[in-house]
Amino acid sequence: MPRRKKCRSGIPVFASDLGYQDESYLNALVRMFEQALIIASTLPASVRDALLARLDRVRTTGHRCGYGVGDDMDSILAKHAQHKDRQSKRR
Repeated sequence: MPRRKKCRSGIPVFASDLGYQDESYLNALVRMFEQALIIASTLPASVRDALLARLDRVRTTGHRCGYGVGDDMDSILAKHAQHKDRQSKRR
């Protein structure tokens, strides 16, 4: 059996190109995206910025999956940015 190709962002190509429609799988993608954002906020700036750039590419690719995956990732990223802004204003 040939290995499944993955795009650089980690979202398997078969999910977006072949219409993989497993709701549990897609929900897990969104949850892992959110967990990665949470982890990114704890990292030093030198590492964090690179990870956030990669997560932005994952978010963009998430729109190719359909079923609201990209929209959910957009919302999570916006919520994360708002939370970060509030924290920086308190300092």
